[in-house]
Amino acid sequence: MAVNNPLTCTELLESAFADLDRAFGRNRDRVAPPDACTHCFDADHLAILGGPVEEIPDWLFSRALGKWGTTMSADARYWRRWTPRLLRQLTGGTPLMAEALLARKFREAGWRQWPGDQTRAVEAVLAAWWRTKLAAGRGPSAISALEFLVPLTREPDSWLRIWSEFPGDAAGHAVLELARWWSLELGSGELDIDGFGGSLDIAEEVTAWLLRELPRRGLLGDLDEDETYWFSQIALPPGQRFQNPAGFP
Repeated sequence: MAVNNPLTCTELLESAFADLDRAFGRNRDRVAPPDACTHCFDADHLAILGGPVEEIPDWLFSRALGKWGTTMSADARYWRRWTPRLLRQLTGGTPLMAEALLARKFREAGWRQWPGDQTRAVEAVLAAWWRTKLAAGRGPSAISALEFLVPLTREPDSWLRIWSEFPGDAAGHAVLELARWWSLELGSGELDIDGFGGSLDIAEEVTAWLLRELPRRGLLGDLDEDETYWFSQIALPPGQRFQNPAGFP
């Protein structure tokens, strides 16, 4: 099957979610309520949060995610319990907080140390979701996905490598979108993609990738005059860029 077919990518994502549900279970049981500030949650709300995950109202689920690790105990058991629903909202285009903050909370929950079948299921969902973003190709959807995936895994090269292997015009258009979206940051040589909980500067990796990917996909002709000058400058060390304002078109 062609990996750049949006329907095929969607089917792969649906299959990955089926595996995720098997790994995590449906979480329809009741567990002890989470430990949280009683000014933020009353006893009834905490009881609901310990109940079937699908029955938690959206507003309460959103509040719990935001307060987890602050005025709610950073108990990874609850984050794991909520993960299938959380990932469905993320991949469905309705993340409940900034992508980098969501990634930080996953790291704080120690997702890499969860049971192997659960960690592998999360990884499979994210890989399938990433391919749906590349297949879409319009708007900054691939960029918003990277703003979650890279802080989560701390591995920008792995996601860029998948992008390089992904064929089709849609993925190529997304490369142009990325170059334009992050042009100022990449031109300055600093692109900190993790605004929550730690620095993660990926400017060097993304710049090196764009210097290869734009010509490889035959996209240099799609750059306008200003963008062509920008492309010539990011090939230089950061301290040597844009030293000749008169040369800027």
